[in-house]
Amino acid sequence: MKRNLLFYCLLGLALCAYSQDYLRLMTYNVHNAKGGDGVRDLQRIADVILDAAPDVVAIQEVDSMTPRCYSYQLGQLAARTGMHARFAPALHTVIGRYGIGVLSREAPLSMKRVKLPGTEEKRVLLIVEFKDYIFCCTHLSLTAEDRMRSLELIRPYAAKSNKPFFLAGDFNAQPESEFMEALQVDYDVLNDMDECTFSAYNPYKTIDYIVSWKPTGEGIAVVESKVIADSISSDHRPVLVTLRRAVEPEAILSSGPFLQYLTGEVVSVAWVTRVSARSWVEYTVDGSPSTKEVVAYPLYSDETVHSADIIGVSSGDTLRYRICSQETLGDGKMGHIVKSDYYTLVLP
Repeated sequence: MKRNLLFYCLLGLALCAYSQDYLRLMTYNVHNAKGGDGVRDLQRIADVILDAAPDVVAIQEVDSMTPRCYSYQLGQLAARTGMHARFAPALHTVIGRYGIGVLSREAPLSMKRVKLPGTEEKRVLLIVEFKDYIFCCTHLSLTAEDRMRSLELIRPYAAKSNKPFFLAGDFNAQPESEFMEALQVDYDVLNDMDECTFSAYNPYKTIDYIVSWKPTGEGIAVVESKVIADSISSDHRPVLVTLRRAVEPEAILSSGPFLQYLTGEVVSVAWVTRVSARSWVEYTVDGSPSTKEVVAYPLYSDETVHSADIIGVSSGDTLRYRICSQETLGDGKMGHIVKSDYYTLVLP
């Protein structure tokens, strides 16, 4: 009865815990908002983005005051989605500009436009910095040599980043290409490359990607990747990736430890974490120099309520213990470890 009562108390605490730290990244070649039916409709593009609810979007093939759409398309998309817009022109026409952009819910700290090789068409990289990460958009050349040169030009910006560094866009390269093989030396591909992104009406190849620079990718796990099944709004299908980011160590523990069964040969230690975690207890008995560990088991499916049984203790023993948790991010990745202060208990 007491164990059940403690379970429900801890369950209540877990339900009040902080939400996980998620980040939703999207890339979308919008084809100037011209759909498969030949109709140019920005609202359809905006609706796709709104339905996906990303935190940040890499946009390719967007116009600004060109003869085919006398409007600032990225600005209109920002207004219709309630997001911030950053535009990087690649082509300067007689009237207007054409290029790429980033839409974001969070206001960017800075942006930088970098020229990239483009034999058949001018290409650029847009680097947008946010508080906790850097997000880049590009639309790479149709020429293999240009793409390989672009990879080398982008690399220094990723290498000097002290934040998670993401690159997204239309790479114009298929998964089995030499370019993608070279890219994966330094980057992790976050989206499922088996899900085709082009053409929207009848997808037969993958050329749109979201990737992360490996040295800054620790503590980040993919929890969902999908190609959005929209066949009409553009000639590409958008890619959406949901990531879970590790919280700081001080944000892991929520409440506890709570003790049960202080008589007999078992002491049960329970506690709550704000995030899912693997947990254990470190302890000594009667001043022993040897520290022992006992693995905790989760009491709730989201691994936020933990309990560990210390066995083999007796009345009068002095128990010194602390609780330990490491965030589990999913996809085989782990976050930070936190350990409480030591507590001392003389068993009655």
